[in-house]
Amino acid sequence: MSEEDILILARTVWGEARGESAEGQKAVIHTVFNRFNSKRWYAGKTIAATCQRPWQYSCWNLNDPNRAKMLQLTYVELKPYIELIREAESEEDFTGGATHYFNPKACKAPNWAAAMKPCYVCGHHLFYKGVA
Repeated sequence: MSEEDILILARTVWGEARGESAEGQKAVIHTVFNRFNSKRWYAGKTIAATCQRPWQYSCWNLNDPNRAKMLQLTYVELKPYIELIREAESEEDFTGGATHYFNPKACKAPNWAAAMKPCYVCGHHLFYKGVA
């Protein structure tokens, strides 16, 4: 991964899962890896582009209230997330291939999750694979 990929992914983890355990944060990292490797419509040409695809990881949405803070994070503030990325790179995907997730305490179930069962559950997030 390029340095830009790592920094964008670290910001994504902060934006999406900063209140979760290390396991929950790494699960989000694995969804990015799985999306990127899927080459499906929700994958970008790079890890950074996968994170920043419109309406995929909500922390990048222009209307996300934490987006401005996320963009101002320093390298020092991102370092713990970068370390988790390095760990996730060298471990097997424990999410069962999840490419999507949502937090049912933060939002209602997306349409794509209506008839699906989670393949992994961690913290406040339900993780899914096989999203069309």
